Formats: sequence, C-alpha cells, structure tokens
Amino acid sequence: MERFSVYWTDISGEQHTEFKFEPMSAVRSAIQRLTRGPGRTVVQEITVVDMFDCLCWHYKDGAVVDN
Repeated sequence: MERFSVYWTDISGEQHTEFKFEPMSAVRSAIQRLTRGPGRTVVQEITVVDMFDCLCWHYKDGAVVDN
C-alpha cells in the first residue's frame, strides 16, 4: 500500500508535519481540513510527497500549483 506525507507552511514561514507515511484516505482528509477548515487562513502552502519523497501535490497561496 502506498503511503504519503503531508507538510504545510504557515503565514510566518514555519513548516509543520501533518502526517508521515499515511494512506491516501488520511491525506485527503488533511487536505480538506487544511484548505477548507477554520485554520485555512494561516496555511500558506501544502506539500504532499509519496514514500519515495516524490512530489504528488502542491498547494500555495490558495491554489493548486501545476506540477
């Protein structure tokens, strides 16, 4: 089963680890919460990488960045 890690950066530039090596279901839930939840105003960037550290999804300043 493939696993993913989710990292996000707040408006002050500090990086946070949301999940490490979790299944896609957990990642999807985290992305929805970080982009739509009450804390979305402090989230500047979200990065999702797979278990090989390859970029899978990138969100910055309110929009998905084309990989």
